[in-house]
Amino acid sequence: MKRSPKPASGQFTLALPQEPSPPLDETRKEELRKALAELLLEALGVESAENQGEQEPSDESKDHA
Repeated sequence: MKRSPKPASGQFTLALPQEPSPPLDETRKEELRKALAELLLEALGVESAENQGEQEPSDESKDHA
């Protein structure tokens, strides 16, 4: 849905200038990619290679009848 470039008459607008964000270095970009990939895998219910070795602490109360 496109926004109308001209606001409706009688409507107030607030124009905020967008400041350019500083470029990221390659190390930071890679960290962000890994974090995003882990979040996406977690959302899909798939464990990442780093988390496969780690086991969450089990809740023993669930084991008892």
